[in-house]
Amino acid sequence: MHSLLSEKGAMGGGNLQTLYTSKHVFFNSQNINDYTIVSTPQLILDLLIEGGPAIEAAEMLINKMVTRVV
Repeated sequence: MHSLLSEKGAMGGGNLQTLYTSKHVFFNSQNINDYTIVSTPQLILDLLIEGGPAIEAAEMLINKMVTRVV
């Protein structure tokens, strides 16, 4: 996983967290290159639960989703 993320430029000076879980946890997920990616609402919930600076990221995603709907 680390080599794939490094190859794609996802590793750097910021924070990155990968979580491994059962497939049944994912609702409305996407499959990209054989990896299951959570839906945006699930990511927002996970960020809010994480707390701290992750809350700001969750709020940014919420605003982005609201802008698309409105």
